[in-house]
Amino acid sequence: MPILTLPQNTTTIADMADSRELVCPRAPLELSGALNAFHFEESTPMIGREYLKVDIVKDILDAENGDALVRDLAITSMSRYEGLG
Repeated sequence: MPILTLPQNTTTIADMADSRELVCPRAPLELSGALNAFHFEESTPMIGREYLKVDIVKDILDAENGDALVRDLAITSMSRYEGLG
């Protein structure tokens, strides 16, 4: 049984993406604010945000709120990517 049924007239990947949005609307992900504890610099529009004094393993992956930190990093980087399109 298919999870997602697309309309018959989808012929391109863009059509499929448009159809998915109609069938499976999703609210935008929101930042939890977990990264607010870390200092960052906005380097350039292409490079984006740099956390200069953050140890990825110690400060993010091993942190008690590591899941929230990784999630916020993903949302931050994806929102920059979407802004470039």
